[in-house]
Amino acid sequence: SPEKEMETTSKRSTISFYPWLGPINHNSCFISAGFDSGLGDPLGNCCVTSECYGVMTHHLMSVCKGKVILALEGGYNLTTVSEGIRACTSVLLGDHPDPIYLRTLLPP
Repeated sequence: SPEKEMETTSKRSTISFYPWLGPINHNSCFISAGFDSGLGDPLGNCCVTSECYGVMTHHLMSVCKGKVILALEGGYNLTTVSEGIRACTSVLLGDHPDPIYLRTLLPP
């Protein structure tokens, strides 16, 4: 189903993100936050959901001792960009991603 495919793609995107976090002791993280990998973006042609962006930001916050800077640099679909920014900003302000996404998008 399209929903299952989207969930699988988001999970793959999140899992490919985790090796970068690895055992490194980060004092802070500066992220070039392009949302062209987001669902509905015509250039990236990927299916990363806004919930997935929120989960990745959540994990960055824990690894980088809460010191995360996201610099918007891309995205070509205004809806995709705004939903991604909303999800990331919500986490940066202290909200937690929906627990269902934390369970389904756990690091390997």
